[in-house]
Amino acid sequence: MFCGTGTNVATYVRMLIQGTGCPSIGTATFQELRSAISPYGHGVCRLGRAWCPACLHEALSSGTTFYDRLIWAIPMIKRCRIHRVALETSCASCGAFQLHYNHLGFMEMCFRCKTSLNHSPSDWQPMLEPTLYENECHLLVEAIACHQLAPIVPDAYRILLKRLVGTVGELRREFGLKSHLATAIGTSVARDVGRPRLTTLLKRCAVLSLNPVHVIRDPVGAADSICLLDLAHLDLPAERKPKRPQHLVDLAEERMRTAMKSCDLDSIPSLRAVAKELGVSVGFLRYRLSALCTQYGHHRRHCGRLRYIQTIDRATTYLLSGPVLEYPSPRFPSHDHLAAAAAQEVGAGVRIGRLAADAALKKHLGSSAYGKYRRASGLCVPRSRATPIHEQPFPMA
Repeated sequence: MFCGTGTNVATYVRMLIQGTGCPSIGTATFQELRSAISPYGHGVCRLGRAWCPACLHEALSSGTTFYDRLIWAIPMIKRCRIHRVALETSCASCGAFQLHYNHLGFMEMCFRCKTSLNHSPSDWQPMLEPTLYENECHLLVEAIACHQLAPIVPDAYRILLKRLVGTVGELRREFGLKSHLATAIGTSVARDVGRPRLTTLLKRCAVLSLNPVHVIRDPVGAADSICLLDLAHLDLPAERKPKRPQHLVDLAEERMRTAMKSCDLDSIPSLRAVAKELGVSVGFLRYRLSALCTQYGHHRRHCGRLRYIQTIDRATTYLLSGPVLEYPSPRFPSHDHLAAAAAQEVGAGVRIGRLAADAALKKHLGSSAYGKYRRASGLCVPRSRATPIHEQPFPMA
């Protein structure tokens, strides 16, 4: 409760400063962000505690005082960047979620079972890769600790958006509607005139490769540093577009290779769907990943043929289980009735129903008898749309 941006936190901080005579207590909270983010403080502090088990183990081994870091209070932080292990939120002994501190003030003890939160390093969960917005969160916390956020611009986010949205039109005219820089900031964000949530601010900074500290202190300079204004006034041909980032190509390659591991057509999206998901065109994928796109198309068509054959087999099995045995009958007086029943059973088209009816009759009657049946019924003659051919019943021996 002492790390947030609300009015109660400000009151607690003033009381602690007056009681302890330590004016630097404010640098252990997010109070300096109060005028730059949403006044409700959504997403700033997590519910309950989170700590690094390696930091706790080192503090207890060396006999130093253990304390919770400010960076651990942010819900988006899932690991300790120093030790690269996942943060813990529950007691290893009783499994209680550490919503409160121990009433005796020992931060290394569980508030419920009073046992130590320290446990064996073999139980620690390693996390080698950084989590989303981890770097931006560390930049903000470091700036707070070093008193670098003193000249905060209250409407920094709104000023940044207006500065960037004003250049989107020129970028679209120069580089087209699908250029990377033009789509990074769309004209729809002009409606976001209020103070953002912390997650919104970090997401926008990550998309534009901006330091959130620079955005809060100097939004105009941060917008100009992206070089959008200079890029929009370059004297380039109208058909030339900037290169898309390499990570889009990597994402497309990973997406297609993952889909090619499956043989289920429903889990294999079309190339157009993959391009739409990544915000690129099909031509871009075919140009950058020509060989992979060819393999992807062959694999998807192969899976489609497999599904087509499986559907015919299911329809044939259904016909052999009953309808063919009572054919011809008042219920199935003609070949078309068999095909319609098979198509309705498997939820397929008429073509699959006809192929299934042919296969079922061939298995039931034999190849020689089925050939006589087709010639007698006129199934070998192309049908006319105006005068449909009525099938004759199979001559019984």
